[in-house]
Amino acid sequence: MKPLISVIMPVYNGAVTLDRAIRSVQAQTFADWELVAVDDGSTDDSFAILQGWAAKEPRVRIEQLEKNGGVSAARNAAIGRARGEFVAYLDHDDEYYPDYLAYVRELGDRVDVLMFNYDFSYEDGPAAGRPLSWDPGQVQKHLLTMCIATPLGVAHRRVWWEKAGGFNEALRCEEDADLWRRMALAGAQLAFYLFKSGLYHMRRDSLNRASNINRPKPEAFLASGQESRAAHRDRPPVASTRKVEKIIFASPHCLLDFTSGAANATVDQLKLLAGLGFSCEAFCGGRFDAPEEVSLEEVIARWQRPFEMQNVALGGRTTRIFRTVVGADADQQSATERHGVAVPLTVFRTQSSRGQGMAQDEKGAMLGAYADFLDRVCPDVLMTYGGDAMARSMIAMAKARGMSVFFFLHNFDYRNRDVFASVDRAVVPSEFAQWYYRETIGMACRLLPLVVDPARVVAAERKPRYVTFVNPEPRKGVHVFARIAQVLAERRPDIPLLLVEGIWGKKALAGLGIDLGGIGNLTIMPRTADPREFHAVTKLLLMPSLMENMSLVAIEAMCNGIPVLGSTRGGLPETIGDAGFLIDLPDRCRIETPVMPTADEVEPWVSTIIRLWDDEEQYRLCCEAAFERSRLWQPECVGPVYREFFGGGHLPAGPTQGRSDEKELAFPPLPTQAWSLVRAVATFVGDGLRTVDTAQYQQRLGICDTCERRRAGRCAECGCWVALKARGRRFTCPLRRWPQT
Repeated sequence: MKPLISVIMPVYNGAVTLDRAIRSVQAQTFADWELVAVDDGSTDDSFAILQGWAAKEPRVRIEQLEKNGGVSAARNAAIGRARGEFVAYLDHDDEYYPDYLAYVRELGDRVDVLMFNYDFSYEDGPAAGRPLSWDPGQVQKHLLTMCIATPLGVAHRRVWWEKAGGFNEALRCEEDADLWRRMALAGAQLAFYLFKSGLYHMRRDSLNRASNINRPKPEAFLASGQESRAAHRDRPPVASTRKVEKIIFASPHCLLDFTSGAANATVDQLKLLAGLGFSCEAFCGGRFDAPEEVSLEEVIARWQRPFEMQNVALGGRTTRIFRTVVGADADQQSATERHGVAVPLTVFRTQSSRGQGMAQDEKGAMLGAYADFLDRVCPDVLMTYGGDAMARSMIAMAKARGMSVFFFLHNFDYRNRDVFASVDRAVVPSEFAQWYYRETIGMACRLLPLVVDPARVVAAERKPRYVTFVNPEPRKGVHVFARIAQVLAERRPDIPLLLVEGIWGKKALAGLGIDLGGIGNLTIMPRTADPREFHAVTKLLLMPSLMENMSLVAIEAMCNGIPVLGSTRGGLPETIGDAGFLIDLPDRCRIETPVMPTADEVEPWVSTIIRLWDDEEQYRLCCEAAFERSRLWQPECVGPVYREFFGGGHLPAGPTQGRSDEKELAFPPLPTQAWSLVRAVATFVGDGLRTVDTAQYQQRLGICDTCERRRAGRCAECGCWVALKARGRRFTCPLRRWPQT
């Protein structure tokens, strides 16, 4: 007799927790079930434990795969053997609550796919602000853009697994979310229930659990569900009643801070939106990222654009307000005509450019000027960033006027969700950032690519002669660069290096224990407001970052046809893709412990630099590839994306504050062709170097110490050692056919 419910359990090296998981199934109050467990090539005693259970519990059916195929392959194999009408899921290190399958039985006749709440158990340490439970219903509107539920909280009719085509075995991240999307797009009816399915255990050595956010795994963000993205793109727009005409940016942070990537990105975004027909203006304070005081008057004087200055009495304080424009220079008029128009900017001059010690009357004066600005412009949408008390006040004033608020997260400095309490949409430029904020503070973010105006960043005349590193700070990998510079100075002093000061300058290096004084082939360029100055002389760009969002500097370099050598940390794999070189950093190089690597550890960087420097033909090909990839972020490509992201000119009627079911404004999705991600990465590792950094990473990829050599091998084209980051895919050697020495 066939059981009603089949519980699907993929098992890989689960000997420690397997008994607990199976006992939770055996303890169900609903008895008409079977457990189909598939061992995915475990190297511990997992299969022996399964055999023991199968011998004493007739409802347990087991299978062993000959080799590790990944969690999707194991689940597909289990469902292929399943006999039940309904499918439920349980990983080997989770556990069910006793009534879960009874709820599936009771509610299953009503819908096709059931989604339940579940609790978290943090075995890797204190919860420390992390959520104690998860409710997929709170984020159901994000079904097509994020993973709203793990398999522990999902049950469905088996027939919908068949209709959707099963789990995609090529995906190494969010393969479950990909299946839920395809079920929905195939016509399955979904329902969300407050009943809890079980306990989701977060362990340091778990396959898909909380990973070290300072040691991100690039392959997790390179595999995207093309089918679901394409189907999402084809959805009709949602009906709306309020037309978007006016968009403003407002923040305490100054848009004239040209050493700030966030400011530069925002200026390009505003200029693009203005070119698309939106009325755009900006209001900002006088805060700069530089650690030293910055004179706003000097910055505006160097800006060389027309401006007005007023001394205004606000709230008992006399302050200075500047009005100018951003988004166009005198030598950019042709580009402006093509891609956008200049955007009016109002700047409130603060006493300190470092944002410190604002007196209460100064805060009141700034908010008064901001209120006058809002009353004059009457905008529909506020774009902003920065999470301090002043920024929250500016958001609150916008919400009080019925505006929608889009908060752009350009870094990873937000530690709680308080600042986003009244935000309609949190926006990030990379899939890595989406994952990061979902994992750290449980917040769903929307993806919107950066836009880079070539007129701002492309040098009119290039004379490339330097290997360049920008902004020498720990997070950008200055310790790694220092070691690369030392090795190159000894081995190839004919290769000149350029260090471009940013927020951090050469004076800060001594405090980091870095001495570059003895490197004769190193030139230091002072901080510059015009990136064309260093792009004009750059031949290769180094980005050994320890943590990186979508890298604006890398995109700017590729716009100039400059090949980029970057680490596999954060959003760099998404940025560089297959147009540059992705190289692993030692696991001990972390943000909290930024140590200098050894000469052997930077050998992949040095070897790649030398080969590119010496082989002119291969360098030319790399330049072409870099320029071609840069088109993904240029206005012609992302213009339609921004138009759709802002609702094609429409927003849902009414404010969304306090209404959790309308936190996410219902806009059409991003066109797939405008946001292409790399499907696989091959990483240079060199003879004798390990292909992965941590045991957790090995488990996530299905690699262990004993089978590492089986999964890594010689490049079929050039013979160098590479590691496949996407199983079953053809790969290209990152050294592009060059023999390894």
